[in-house]
Amino acid sequence: MKRLPGYDNKTCRLEHAVFLALGLAAVTLVGVAVLDGMKMANGLDSVTTALYTAPTTPQEVTVSGMSSTFTNVSVVRLLANPPL
Repeated sequence: MKRLPGYDNKTCRLEHAVFLALGLAAVTLVGVAVLDGMKMANGLDSVTTALYTAPTTPQEVTVSGMSSTFTNVSVVRLLANPPL
């Protein structure tokens, strides 16, 4: 009678460890992406609020919490009477 080879315990534990590590890495990446998305959404809300409020004098609003690495614009200038 031919028997199939048995399943090794070391292999089983190694497979479980590898898939657990992959799962934890995936959960970590998704968590970081969600937190960065929330941070960006909060920054966009503050910029939108600053742009739609009517200042009495010209002022500068710095864009905080957002990366301006690839742009030359890091300051948003607001005018008292913006052109339409």
